[in-house]
Amino acid sequence: TNLCDEEQIGKKNRMGILNVSLENYFADQLINEIKALELLEHSDVLNLVGTRIIALAVHNDLASEDAVKIYNDVPFLIIYNFKSG
Repeated sequence: TNLCDEEQIGKKNRMGILNVSLENYFADQLINEIKALELLEHSDVLNLVGTRIIALAVHNDLASEDAVKIYNDVPFLIIYNFKSG
């Protein structure tokens, strides 16, 4: 699941040798915080971009701030939810 703050849609960012375009990657639909939290809690792999969506994940103990990477002043976070059983 790919989630980003609304203001990040349409931006391009260079991450080392990679160029990331958030226009096509994240722009499916706008969702509210309740739906975002549901996706955060139930997705196996999450790609998060932006201050608010990452803060939501950290606040709900779904991620650690130590795992956040900053590229060109934009926070990025990948979460892998490994479930047993």
